[in-house]
Amino acid sequence: TFAYAYMRYYWTSIFNNRTDDANQAFQHLMKYLYRVPERTQLSLKVTYYFFVEPDPEMALELTEKWAELYPEDVDAYLRLTHLYMLRHEKAKELEAYKTLLNIDPGQHDYILKIGELYKNQGDFKVALEHYQLYADKYPDHAKSFMELGGLHMTFGKYEKARSYYRKALQLE
Repeated sequence: TFAYAYMRYYWTSIFNNRTDDANQAFQHLMKYLYRVPERTQLSLKVTYYFFVEPDPEMALELTEKWAELYPEDVDAYLRLTHLYMLRHEKAKELEAYKTLLNIDPGQHDYILKIGELYKNQGDFKVALEHYQLYADKYPDHAKSFMELGGLHMTFGKYEKARSYYRKALQLE
């Protein structure tokens, strides 16, 4: 359909740094939006109100509606985490990441992100639990040991931090 053709043209123009062509393509795409599935419509409307006709409030409302209508949609919650991060709504961002982890437990990076958010809120104990959970699940990933080392440095436990940093270096 024309909707998909304009969508492809939009992304091609964006990647080629032709924003005027991209915006024009998206304007045409909006005329044919009714021809794509509802979930895709919501995704495209969020993109429209975030990039083409910037209206962050509308983008957030649409993304929240998208997540409400499709509670198992990973893309909706990923967009929510991004929008909440931009708005400095850390509690909502944290909840969105927890929901993502429940939807798709195999995405181990969410565990680290949740730990990072707790660390930034000053809840070091819960952050440590998440970093340790990640390290237990993925003992061959250096990221968790770097984070554990950094957190122990914050606590003033330099020897323990050094051992985590060594382990991370061995894995890299």
